[in-house]
Amino acid sequence: MSALRARIHPEWLAPLAAAILVLFYNRPLWQHLQQVLHGTTDGGVLGLAFAAMLWAIFSLVLLAFSFRRVLKPLLMVLFIGSALTLYFMNEYGVLLDREMLRNVAQTDANEVRDLLSWRLAGYLLLFGVLPSLLLWKLPLARRATRWRALLSRLAMGVVALAVLLGVALAQYQGLASLLRNHHELRLLAVPSNYLSASYGYL
Repeated sequence: MSALRARIHPEWLAPLAAAILVLFYNRPLWQHLQQVLHGTTDGGVLGLAFAAMLWAIFSLVLLAFSFRRVLKPLLMVLFIGSALTLYFMNEYGVLLDREMLRNVAQTDANEVRDLLSWRLAGYLLLFGVLPSLLLWKLPLARRATRWRALLSRLAMGVVALAVLLGVALAQYQGLASLLRNHHELRLLAVPSNYLSASYGYL
């Protein structure tokens, strides 16, 4: 019976998880980007290029941790953290940086109770707990040898890097101008925003 269960290799799960994070945990980012690019002639192309660039970067980072005993726990932590971040960004319109994280860390118990709600529980359940449970149930396939696993990981890394370089070269001027004039975009990108803020705070 277990042989019939679908299996996925860690190096395939990494870019898939990156796509899920980009698509489902970044609603504030895509809404803001739509406003920024509204009325521009190549706004749609530039938006897709930005999404592809974000996917490629997330994929490369996750591929570095795409080991059978590491990737699942890491993704579960990311899903939980991203669910909480998405809630506060959606509900309160916050930009998550080091100073905001410092404010969160200094919040007392009474203020924390004020922030708790059924809506927060819904976000945490839908975007955090449920994906983590599905991920926990998902069996990971094993390569025949470590060399095959390494080569497969490198191949996926090359694909992600090719996407990143291709997008950067094809839309260099547009992306460079976008990132130069709108620094807030990096504070809206989940999960890199709260990971960077956590590193800066620590």
